[in-house]
Amino acid sequence: MSETGQITTGHPPRPPRNSVSTAIIRLLLTAARDAGLSSGHATLPGLAGEALRDDRNRVNTEFSNALWGCLVQSSSPGRVGAELGGRAAPGELGVWDQFFTAGATVLDGLRDASTYLGSVADIDREQLDVRTDGDLIVLRHRSLDLDPEVAAAVGEFVVAMVVARMAEAARRPIVPVRVGLAHRAPRGSEHRILVERLGTSRIDYEQPDDRIVILAADALAPVPHPRSGLPRILRDHADLLLGSARVIGDWRTMLRAVLVATIAERSPTLAGVSARLGISPRTLQRRLDDAGTSWRAEVDSVRAEQARLLDLGLSQRMVATRLGYRDERSFAGLSNGGRPRDRSRAHDLRARIPNGVRPRGL
Repeated sequence: MSETGQITTGHPPRPPRNSVSTAIIRLLLTAARDAGLSSGHATLPGLAGEALRDDRNRVNTEFSNALWGCLVQSSSPGRVGAELGGRAAPGELGVWDQFFTAGATVLDGLRDASTYLGSVADIDREQLDVRTDGDLIVLRHRSLDLDPEVAAAVGEFVVAMVVARMAEAARRPIVPVRVGLAHRAPRGSEHRILVERLGTSRIDYEQPDDRIVILAADALAPVPHPRSGLPRILRDHADLLLGSARVIGDWRTMLRAVLVATIAERSPTLAGVSARLGISPRTLQRRLDDAGTSWRAEVDSVRAEQARLLDLGLSQRMVATRLGYRDERSFAGLSNGGRPRDRSRAHDLRARIPNGVRPRGL
């Protein structure tokens, strides 16, 4: 399909790089807690509730990706994205959410929401644009540099939420001509959930991006009870929030929290932890390099911290299990010679654990 005439309005302030709004974090935290996820998965270390309630604050994108990853692992992309899109109450995503229902037409709301995507998302990771194609309007979304399952959940969330907001603005259902999703077709009930949320069975999978196609007649029809002047007020407010935005929290804090949770279950791997953080292994490796650290250093540091918390009376087997070693023999190699790699790791662990606070076997 040929698409021309991209619609743009204004140039809002750029948000801090690698950050998302606290509004999306609040939504994800609520969903994680409702799903019964443990505190190791559903908390932001060092961030108080007061900080998360302040819409001027932004949170490192890795926090958001990690929460998405935990939600996906607890369920499936098809259920998480569509259900979260349906449960997000109007206005729950702050000023960005309100753009959809503030315009004189549905298209006006889509324009502003696209232009001000940065008020809620990391615009280096998420893209949203509105284009015209004859008598159709096409809204396109794309997630960049995300774990595929997390990207699938995010795409379905955006599509489901936008369809719901268009209906709220028009005060009637707006049935898409078709919907495209970038990921593979889900199985059975997950597809049915999407059909129910989107109001159409015309869903194509494995597309270049996520998209919603609607009739221009639906998008351009005047909405009931338009609120003159509200869009300008919202734009000014969004400009103020973006202009004064500040990032709270640190991605390495979330990395270490995920490592703690992973070590308690099994030996952590770069691929496994990357998936929990909702990013690719290459992205995690690049961030570690930029921070002047390494995967092994972070894992050993967390294991050393966990070792300090263990009772001195614990058996070597219990200590090995708690620290994520495959078996007692692997752990014993730290103090009994082992291979050169094991001796190096043992030295690194000992260097981080104060004298007198070492469990047996270290």
